[in-house]
Amino acid sequence: MANTGHIVQRRIDIAVTDANRLKQLLAGWEGIEPTRTDHNGVRLRYDTFRWDYAVLVQMLEQAGFPVRSNWRQAMRAALFAFMDSNTRSHSKVTGGACCSRPAGIYGVEDQAGDKKAR
Repeated sequence: MANTGHIVQRRIDIAVTDANRLKQLLAGWEGIEPTRTDHNGVRLRYDTFRWDYAVLVQMLEQAGFPVRSNWRQAMRAALFAFMDSNTRSHSKVTGGACCSRPAGIYGVEDQAGDKKAR
């Protein structure tokens, strides 16, 4: 797997009745690397710039691997979906300041672009 962004490893609780079928399914998904599969679920490694946890869960369910509905999986799904989205949005930020007007923090630029202290 090429490191094109932020590689993460996430666990999805699913009822795995046919591990070979699951491995074949995941092998067809580019950029997804299963690191562990057991009867309680699957652990996947993927790039958050290319894949999203919620999309992976949806694709597994559509392929016939329903995600367990328990509080732990619900919390994990919410957290991982937020973290994946947050990683993608932070990758698009340019500059070093925390706001859209860093001149207001460090001084004001005049018409020529020279900084002046407030």
